[in-house]
Amino acid sequence: MRTETTLIQGNQAFYDANGVIITNTIVAGIADRYAPYDDCGWARPSFKHRDYDVYPFLRAIQLDGNPCSVNLMNEISRPCLYQGSYLDEYLKYRPIIKPE
Repeated sequence: MRTETTLIQGNQAFYDANGVIITNTIVAGIADRYAPYDDCGWARPSFKHRDYDVYPFLRAIQLDGNPCSVNLMNEISRPCLYQGSYLDEYLKYRPIIKPE
């Protein structure tokens, strides 16, 4: 689930099959520096989300051994199954969103 926002930044969250928010592991939501969609749900016409949010995350998971790529919609091609030291380092700077 993504936030609906007219702001530059965005957030995403993931829930398990019981509707409980996931706040740990590789599948938890991470704040976006640049939201990929505007308030109407249209893709933003810039590459900032891809360059600042998608590619750094993708590089970290690839270096950790996940055989993933990105399609034209900036979606990761496969589930990320392994969280290693590169993603751990990434998460130091882009921490997982945890509800209060």
